[in-house]
Amino acid sequence: MLVVLAVLLAAALVRANAPEPPAPGDGQLHWGNPRTLEDHFQRHGADFSAESPEDYARQAHAFYLNREQHQLKTDAGGTMRVYDAATNAFGAYNADGATKTYFKPGNGQAYFDRQPGD
Repeated sequence: MLVVLAVLLAAALVRANAPEPPAPGDGQLHWGNPRTLEDHFQRHGADFSAESPEDYARQAHAFYLNREQHQLKTDAGGTMRVYDAATNAFGAYNADGATKTYFKPGNGQAYFDRQPGD
């Protein structure tokens, strides 16, 4: 009986400390792994003058929505890679369109050319 109570208490504590899911309309909804958004924003947000992680995620999603205007590759696993040579913006997206990363690579076109996919 004590073991059951301990397990139930532990589960309740985990749920109580879990982060709130993003609100509708929040850019995090389009980020594949919300736990990595802050790190990606810190490393790449300045590339796009993003004001917050949510702004960065929204910009990445807008880039995805306009993917047909840019170079596009899709690999066998469904990962889409989008590159705009004019702005040197690169984004990688899960098959469902959720962002994996968004940044400006140092050697843009060569970086995109090395990516897998057709």
